[in-house]
Amino acid sequence: MRSMLHIDARDLTFTTEADGKHKCLFDVLAMTFGENGIPVDQNGRTYSLQLPEALYKRALRDGLVYYVTVVIKKPGAYQLRISFRDTSTERIGSASQFIEVPDIKKNHLAISGIVLRGENPGEKKPAAAPSASPAGTQPANGTNSPAADQEQEAADQTNPQASPAVRHFSHGMLMDYLFVIYNAQLDKTTNKSQLISQVRLFREGQLVFKGKENPLSFTNVIDPKRLVTSGGIALGTDLAPGEYMLQVSVRDMLADEKHRTVTQWMDFEIVR
Repeated sequence: MRSMLHIDARDLTFTTEADGKHKCLFDVLAMTFGENGIPVDQNGRTYSLQLPEALYKRALRDGLVYYVTVVIKKPGAYQLRISFRDTSTERIGSASQFIEVPDIKKNHLAISGIVLRGENPGEKKPAAAPSASPAGTQPANGTNSPAADQEQEAADQTNPQASPAVRHFSHGMLMDYLFVIYNAQLDKTTNKSQLISQVRLFREGQLVFKGKENPLSFTNVIDPKRLVTSGGIALGTDLAPGEYMLQVSVRDMLADEKHRTVTQWMDFEIVR
């Protein structure tokens, strides 16, 4: 399980080294708790960060993104709690998230968590993931545009506020989403999947946008049991500033009725 933390570097204590680099020490503790609230696992480390002048100024301006990887030993419902401490001042920040880990060994349809990032139209796109697939770009204003390829590598950000760790988007941005589909059934004749995806936006529990159903097709497939797909939603000016939820649904037309549809959610905010 991979998570991203956004850290305000202005809350860290940096010292200037003899070589001109800026150094800080911080502690990270990640813990997972089961459905009964009992701790399952934990992982803690102390890190030393040294930044040259240019990166130091950028960190103070944009913040830092820290990646946390936690091993999940079995499927189920978990709460992930992470604490972050500035070693010098012992100031602590924390974050938590509830996670449902599917049992992919049962060969039932499942999807990963959703990675979101925002980009302004016309800005250069990052390189595509090797097995990314075509998906539709849709304007979130009640109409649909023709399908277009929107492949992304979400880790490389040009706008820190629109990064997967922060998810603060502006009107006019294209909100890219990316996720992995597990255990899609394959047609015995064509050896291809028959998947359909649909996205919806909710604000305060109310549906504000419903995208069309998009058949998914895949090229350069490395592992048919793990299909990477992506798409985009154009954020129109009719969407009021505030907190939203993106819902992604995937339907496998070759699966049995009980395991045909899966859904995943991710929150984001429109700031203006």
